[in-house]
Amino acid sequence: MKKWTNGYIYESNSSFYIFAKKHYCPNCKEKLKKVKASAEFRGDSPEAEKYNYYNRYGKNVKVRLTWLELECPVCGCHMNEEEMKKAEGIWEEPPPPLTKKERKRQNFLEFLVFFLLATIAVILIGYLKSR
Repeated sequence: MKKWTNGYIYESNSSFYIFAKKHYCPNCKEKLKKVKASAEFRGDSPEAEKYNYYNRYGKNVKVRLTWLELECPVCGCHMNEEEMKKAEGIWEEPPPPLTKKERKRQNFLEFLVFFLLATIAVILIGYLKSR
């Protein structure tokens, strides 16, 4: 989810995995609660590279990224989604981040698909109105 507010882009990166089932602490077996975590950075900062957001919205754009993490109310164990998946034994390595060339190609293909669908919709609407 992306929205603009007060000069920031707010984006939420919580996956369905956090909500899909109950998670339990690997240390004390208590049910984990969901807590909100966030990071703020500029589009051209090293931290933006860490979160794979380098120049995605421009160099001077401020980004506030939020996500959910899991925390044990008893022992205080704090885990993100990746750590929880590793603890539950279902972790898969994420694909490597796209290069600039691959990202440009992907953006072009998404634009092309959108353009073709919009063109087909306009043609169909014109055809249906002429009937």
